[in-house]
Amino acid sequence: MLFRSLVPLPLPAIEPATFTPADQQRGLVVYVRPNPRHCRYAAVPAVWEVNQSPRGFITPGQFEPVWFSVYTLAPQSQFVAKLSSPLKNAAGQTIPVDAVEIRYVRDWPQLRSLYSASNYYVIPELLEKKASLDIPEKQSRTIWLTVRAPGDAAPGLYHTDVEIGRAHV
Repeated sequence: MLFRSLVPLPLPAIEPATFTPADQQRGLVVYVRPNPRHCRYAAVPAVWEVNQSPRGFITPGQFEPVWFSVYTLAPQSQFVAKLSSPLKNAAGQTIPVDAVEIRYVRDWPQLRSLYSASNYYVIPELLEKKASLDIPEKQSRTIWLTVRAPGDAAPGLYHTDVEIGRAHV
């Protein structure tokens, strides 16, 4: 498919984050943007978005999407995200790892106008289930977690860690 003009949708004005030497060494920065439609490949994290934890609210038997993005300071090959442990509340009750599905958001060209078949916006649209992905330098990718709370899940605040980095081959 030939696209004559690929244009990222304009994003709200932000104060871009500054990156620490530790960020530079890691080669990426994690950030959370409130609206996943603004988490685009060309996005640069704002100061207030960096090092935030994604959060969600769920009731037993329901699904809840939670997302976060990474901005690369160096190319990331075979990038993966995975849960390191079950979600756990203060009482020690858990939601199992297999109750969380991890997908990667793919930016996709969309027609900019019904009257022009050659001008496109690139927007986040697809949730892909992939083993890993390659992310070029100075681009963002969004990781989408869908949490399914078991019908008998106890109330409480649940926490877990998501490991991100290169796949072990």
